[in-house]
Amino acid sequence: MARRYQVFVSSTYEDLHEERREVMQALLALDCIPTGMELFPAADDDSWTIIQRFIEECDYYVVIVGGRYGSRGPAGKSFTEMEYDHAVQAGLPVLAFLHKGPVIAVSESETTEDGTLLGAFRAKIEAARHAKYWSSAAELAKVVTQGMYSLMRSKPRVGWVRSDSVPEGAKDELLRLRKEIDSLNEELATVKSKSAPEGVEDLAQGAETTRVTIELESNEWGPQTFSLDVRWDSLMQAVLPQSFGGGATPEAVANAVASLAQREALARHLPDAKGLSWQHSIACRSDYGKITNQMVALGLIEARPDPMNRVFTRWFATPYGVATGTRLFAVKRAQPVEAPYPRSAPSTPTRQRSQNEVVRMSRRSTLLLDAITQVQSSQWRRPKVWPSSCTASLVRRSSSSAPSPGNPYNSSRSRNVDTTAESPLTCASPNTNVSTGTNRSCEVTPRIRTPVAYSRVRRSSRRVE
Repeated sequence: MARRYQVFVSSTYEDLHEERREVMQALLALDCIPTGMELFPAADDDSWTIIQRFIEECDYYVVIVGGRYGSRGPAGKSFTEMEYDHAVQAGLPVLAFLHKGPVIAVSESETTEDGTLLGAFRAKIEAARHAKYWSSAAELAKVVTQGMYSLMRSKPRVGWVRSDSVPEGAKDELLRLRKEIDSLNEELATVKSKSAPEGVEDLAQGAETTRVTIELESNEWGPQTFSLDVRWDSLMQAVLPQSFGGGATPEAVANAVASLAQREALARHLPDAKGLSWQHSIACRSDYGKITNQMVALGLIEARPDPMNRVFTRWFATPYGVATGTRLFAVKRAQPVEAPYPRSAPSTPTRQRSQNEVVRMSRRSTLLLDAITQVQSSQWRRPKVWPSSCTASLVRRSSSSAPSPGNPYNSSRSRNVDTTAESPLTCASPNTNVSTGTNRSCEVTPRIRTPVAYSRVRRSSRRVE
């Protein structure tokens, strides 16, 4: 797959028109893509931003030094030297070509200071790498061709390829991986912004306290102050809501600290707080600086220019500060909510039962014990031998019998019971007449096949007239 390398050509422009043209032709002959300031498009960004972007997109960097230092940037360096430093910092392979003995016209001459800076720039290039020298444009094109051919073989770069030479599947896979990388980078940036900065473990926070001094309204004896110890999490609860949204002014932060001190003093019933006038109270300057500096160190707030007046500063909550403040103001659960249904046993052999589950099991055990006690104390019992004569005592009135007045088992609710089937229960009432098979006062119960000791039996005392 054929590749074409992009090469950035850096030099002064006024005194090296012909030389730059020859170098561009030589690079095109090597199937390279030359890039220089004369090829920059019109853009809204400043010139140095555009230069940085083009250098970072190139594969190689070529610097040509003649007899001029060039126009300077804001830092006092020429743009050529700034481009050279940025290419070295970006890790691009660099080729340097220096003029043997430049002779420039008087109209193109520079000041003595520029000449001194040019000598220092040449010395920096010669000390950092092996430079080639030239005296004419033709010679410069020759040494550039030789140097680039050798550099492309020894240090191949990514380069550019034609889009139609890349398989369709490979292009789709590259696009998918690029989107995935961008998405992961965004998620990583979001997680980092909502995480505590490194090294905050040794800073005071949470339940630890600090001394805060409040300046109160002056009276006939002069200014009044009041000091008390306040928890750091209470200070964060007071200051962070002020910094949400449009930010908080320094006065708003100081007033929030003073209001917190007033609430704490009244809640603790401190004797020194009685009789004080809190109407115009505010945190003292030193404690205001201590609190804001601590919150900045913890990554909770940051200072930005006021959008309405950029001369002043406002405190804005960071993403981590917003998350911390939200957690501080969230309503905590008083106790765990009991599940509406019994939870399934875990797969692990050992289990740590919660308090609600233990209470629920205790209640169920108590109910079972009460039921067992009630059944054992009743007049129902399980006989060792089942008397055949007692089967008639469990026969209800058949549908052919005439219903008695007040009998709950009348003809409309009667049912036939198999008298030959065994019933696990018997009646212990002495009113049973075995010969006639009738029972003047007998309880009727359905057949229960489970042991009486593990069943809950409902007793009924109905009389059959």
